Amino acid sequence: MNDEALQRFSLGGADVDAAKQLYESGYHGADFRIEKTGQSFAYRHTMAGTAEMSFRSSAMGGRVRGRLEASPDYFVTWLHSGGATVTMNRQEATWGSGTPWIFPSNAPFEFETLDFRQSILAFDGAYLERIAVEVEGVVEGPVRFHFATTPSAADLIAWRAVVDEGAALVLGGSPTPLQMAEMSRRTVLAMLAVFPHDRARPSPEVLAPRNARLRAAMEHLQAHADQPVTPADAAEAAGLSPRGLQQAFQRHLGITPTVYLRQERLERARVDLLASASHETTVASIAARWGFTHLGRFAIAYRERFGESPRHTLAR
Repeated sequence: MNDEALQRFSLGGADVDAAKQLYESGYHGADFRIEKTGQSFAYRHTMAGTAEMSFRSSAMGGRVRGRLEASPDYFVTWLHSGGATVTMNRQEATWGSGTPWIFPSNAPFEFETLDFRQSILAFDGAYLERIAVEVEGVVEGPVRFHFATTPSAADLIAWRAVVDEGAALVLGGSPTPLQMAEMSRRTVLAMLAVFPHDRARPSPEVLAPRNARLRAAMEHLQAHADQPVTPADAAEAAGLSPRGLQQAFQRHLGITPTVYLRQERLERARVDLLASASHETTVASIAARWGFTHLGRFAIAYRERFGESPRHTLAR
């Protein structure tokens, strides 16, 4: 249990450069461009919480464009006014007021906001991932949330009930360390239950301490699936020879690293298909995004893995 005291701060003003520095440093940002709109420029950012979980609010008058680099932490946000557009791997999603969404985790993305006021719930990455290991029985590592997928109405009601309780505790009083620890854990559990996400579920053999290098190679391929990564890259990152990596994959997974990478990209393509509307994109564009050069072979591999055609998935 973490015994540190609740931390609070509030910063704001009318200086564009100060706002740019605050948000870039606080959210792993880069290349922020802030343009004043019709109203006079002003910003305010507040935080209350601990290192594990904090409630934040943010408001800025103006148009803001920029990029957030891959972050080890996790952020759920919802707008009270204004709008936001996020683009990751050429996939775009737009949000208005009220609907919570998760910053794309473990991957860089571009964004644009306009005259916004928002709430943010921030979680330490290692803390959330430890709880995910405990409750989901998976190997410790990044949790890939589907940033463009909105939870069901029933799930959102359950989520808001937990968030409202946490906000009342953190923002309205002085919780004890035990109260804060319990509330933080409950909120993470609600987040994992409500927001769709992917986690690899390795076998107990793969989880064995002696196979740490194999897991490192698997995680390297997962983290760089949207890039021209190779098995040799994963072998080097894990401290294995290319031949040793091939043998480890065959021995414990029954497939080659190349097949594993293809399966990972198929999983990512499915996430994008589920999160997109058929009038916004095509199967071909999503297949190309994940490195598949032959649409027919992609469709066959997709059907073999998921039991339906990619066109059917996109039409849902």
